[in-house]
This record gives sequence, C-alpha cells and structure tokens, in this order.
Amino acid sequence: MCGCRNSSTSPVADHIEAHRGDPVRFWDPDNIHTVSKAYHDAEKQKLEQASLHQRGVWD
Repeated sequence: MCGCRNSSTSPVADHIEAHRGDPVRFWDPDNIHTVSKAYHDAEKQKLEQASLHQRGVWD
C-alpha cells in the first residue's frame, strides 16, 4: 500500500513511446513520464488498443 488516499490519481510510470518488448525503449529514462493511474488505465489503454488496428495487429 502506498498510503495514498485516492489511488486513481496516484502517479504511475508510463512509457511515452510504447516499448513493445524492446528493452532499450523500456529502460530509457527519457521515454518515461508519470501520469495518473486513472489516465493510464483508461485513456492510455484506449490509445494503445486503437493503435493495434492501425498497425494491422488485429486486422
């Protein structure tokens, strides 16, 4: 437990550019920023899912 009163607004680490399993991008400190957990778990995931169609993964 982090002791935060509202975990949906707690900051979480987020990759600016999706790493897609690339360890260099995953560990690049310039590719990480913090966002709220609520944003990461909702809006960011919508963007990620939409990009799967754009990249032809689910087509």
